[in-house]
Amino acid sequence: MDELSYQYEILYRHIAQGITNGDWKPGDQLPTEMQLADQFGVSRITSKRALNLLADQGLVVRKRGLGTFVSQSLQPGRFMASARLKMAASKNGQRRIGLIMEDLGESYAMSLFYALDQLASQRGFQICLGVSYGQQAVERKSLHQLLALDVEGLLVMPAHGTYYDTDLLRLVLDHFPVVLLDRPLLGIPAPCVCSRHEEGASMLTQHLQSRGHRRIMYLTSEVSEAISLEDRYQGYKKAMEGAGLTAALPVVVPQVAQFAYPAHPQDRGQPATQEFLMNWLNAHQEVSAVVCAEYGIARLVHAAARQLGRDDPKDLSICCFDEKYGYLGEYFFTHVKQDETAIAHSALDILESMLANKNMRRQIRQIPVELMEGKST
Repeated sequence: MDELSYQYEILYRHIAQGITNGDWKPGDQLPTEMQLADQFGVSRITSKRALNLLADQGLVVRKRGLGTFVSQSLQPGRFMASARLKMAASKNGQRRIGLIMEDLGESYAMSLFYALDQLASQRGFQICLGVSYGQQAVERKSLHQLLALDVEGLLVMPAHGTYYDTDLLRLVLDHFPVVLLDRPLLGIPAPCVCSRHEEGASMLTQHLQSRGHRRIMYLTSEVSEAISLEDRYQGYKKAMEGAGLTAALPVVVPQVAQFAYPAHPQDRGQPATQEFLMNWLNAHQEVSAVVCAEYGIARLVHAAARQLGRDDPKDLSICCFDEKYGYLGEYFFTHVKQDETAIAHSALDILESMLANKNMRRQIRQIPVELMEGKST
């Protein structure tokens, strides 16, 4: 299956699971073809195809000139059971493994899923997908649903939060094969495959310093038990101190988690977040550059700066982790690119070893990252 087919399937699964999880209820209007295409970085043809398939299956009703609506006659419980069994049905005797992603709306997450699904298939496994949308309650629900499908092991990208999932911890302590993706969690003694987050943030900070910036701030979405965000801040801090500069405390941007939640684009908290960032930029006009822990924050900072008449990179340089690549591979922000294929290979290596009853101690495999210079610095 080529990447365009994967984009169509990912979009279909995203909407179908949103309906089964109750994010959209019978009668609710779904995002338009254009909104979905923009959100997922796909063509309008791809989003239209996904919506048409949902309509063919009776999940939604498409009304010309009005939009697409969740079917009023939908029976969520019955569909959830049948749809998940269809998605998890074993192909050619392939063994099932579960995958819980935090989101599929960003380029990094989609590329990681694509790599995992391709490589797992080559190794004789089929991926059964769950998406948490950044919410720990949904993550727990997906965990239970995947276990009900008798998956042999789990790959989990934990949802950001101030605590870890006790159900996930119980699985690990019971020696069920679990590999964490992207971020190790304090208190969860499971192996993890992630990028070199600290090194990546240090690279971004040093890049800005090489451009003459001295007043550099670090922006993040939240403080949580996910070590990846703390590692990124430490990378910024060490790079600043190594250059004899003052490392400021992280600026926590509110409601970014809502911005990343894909179910209802109109409810992402953008106005409040934009107001916060505009006020912050006005109060800190001495700041000439920012390191953003996430791509979504960089987009919001860029928009806020433009509203204030500040151009980037002339008036404010912005860099971040990850980017949303265009059809021709183009991008705007200077960013750290993570190696999704290497992460997928390593995660599956560990999971296969655990399935073979090999004793895998808690370990963190860190995958190198790459600095990609864009137009924002």
